Amino acid sequence: MKESPPRIRSLLAAFTVLGLLTAFISNSGNWLPSIGNSIASAAPNGGFATVRGIVKIESKIQPRSHAINFYSRRGGPAVPPKPADPINELESVVLYLDDFKAGGAPFPRRSPSVEPTIRQVNETFIPQMLAIQTGEMVRFPNGDPFFHNVFSLSGARSFDLGRYPKNQVRSVKFDRPGIVKVFCHIHSHMNAVIRIFDHPYFCRAGSDGSFSIAQVPEGTYTIVAWHERLKPQRQVIRVQPGENISIDFVL
Repeated sequence: MKESPPRIRSLLAAFTVLGLLTAFISNSGNWLPSIGNSIASAAPNGGFATVRGIVKIESKIQPRSHAINFYSRRGGPAVPPKPADPINELESVVLYLDDFKAGGAPFPRRSPSVEPTIRQVNETFIPQMLAIQTGEMVRFPNGDPFFHNVFSLSGARSFDLGRYPKNQVRSVKFDRPGIVKVFCHIHSHMNAVIRIFDHPYFCRAGSDGSFSIAQVPEGTYTIVAWHERLKPQRQVIRVQPGENISIDFVL
C-alpha cells in the first residue's frame, strides 16, 4: 500500500527529533561539566569570610615585674641581666570568637606557619603572649647561658620542666582550653601567658595592631579583643559567606 504524504512527513519529523537527541547526548559531556566548574569557582572563599581590623591601645598598662637577678655567677656578686628589649603591648592582644559553636561537628584544625615557641632570652619569655589551639605542642628553648626552670600551676595545664641549661629545649602539650600563666622557678620576674582555644578562630595582633581571622563560617558571633592587663572589648559581627569584614578595637 502506498504511504500517504502526511504519514511520510510524520516519520521524517520523528527521525529529525531522534537525530537531535543523539547529538545532544553525545556532546553533553563536553559542555555540561564546564557549567559545573563555573558555578563552583563562582563561590567566593568557599563560603567562608575573613575578619580583619586594627587594634589600638589608649589605656595605661600596668608594667610587668622588673628583672632583678638575685643569683650570683660562680660565687661572684649578683650580675644584673641585660636590658630587655621594649615590649610592644599590641603583640600581646588576642582576638577571638567568644561564642563559636561547631554544632556537634569537630572543630577544624588550624595549620600554624611555625611551631609554637616561647624562648627564654635575657631572663625574659619571648613572646610574653602566645595563642594556640588545643592539642598543640609549645617549645620552651633556653637561650640564656644559665639554667631556667619553666613551670605553671594553672588549672588548664600545670607542668614543671625542671632545670635545664642553654640550648636545651623542652616542650609541653596543651589539651584543654583556658589561660595558662607561665613562670620560672629560678627567676621570679619571668612570666608569660598562653591562651588555648578549642576552635581555630583566633589570632594575635601584629606589631602594628593589625589582625586577620580567616575561614570564618557564616553566622553571628561576638569577637573579643583581649589583653592580660586591660579590660576586654567585645563587638557583635554578622558573617556572610565570601565577605571581608573590617572591625576596629580601642583598648
